[in-house]
Amino acid sequence: MAAAIPADELHLQPDPHSLREASLWLAERCRLHSVPQDLIDRLDLCINEVLANLIDHAGPGAQDIPVELVLDPGDPSGGTPLSLQVRDGGEPFDPTAAPSPTAPTVLSDMGIGGLGLVMVRRFCDEMRYRRVNDLNELTLCLAWPQETPGR
Repeated sequence: MAAAIPADELHLQPDPHSLREASLWLAERCRLHSVPQDLIDRLDLCINEVLANLIDHAGPGAQDIPVELVLDPGDPSGGTPLSLQVRDGGEPFDPTAAPSPTAPTVLSDMGIGGLGLVMVRRFCDEMRYRRVNDLNELTLCLAWPQETPGR
């Protein structure tokens, strides 16, 4: 049995230029772990939304602390999901406890923004949050597709 590839890690500054760097890193690392493209696409949308929210809403001083991304490919044969952990130094914020926005009844009441967290929740199979050593730690989990017998 081959040794498991250890989790991959990236540190980046929380600024708009880091979004592309995070996407390229994520795609490269996922491909090395044979992650299916649809999971890469879902996780990429989620990490871009999470990073954009950090950049816009993390609070004063958060721009000085690098964001840490840790990819764990999990184990498709053992049912362990693919996960991406995001650690940031922003103000405490638990996206798993944040209320979902109320849908407008008419299109003209629809504002710009406010639906990113809804999208992240829909694309992830599980989200976990905790506050550790003055850092937000959000883990996004996506289940590996089940193998179809006879394939």
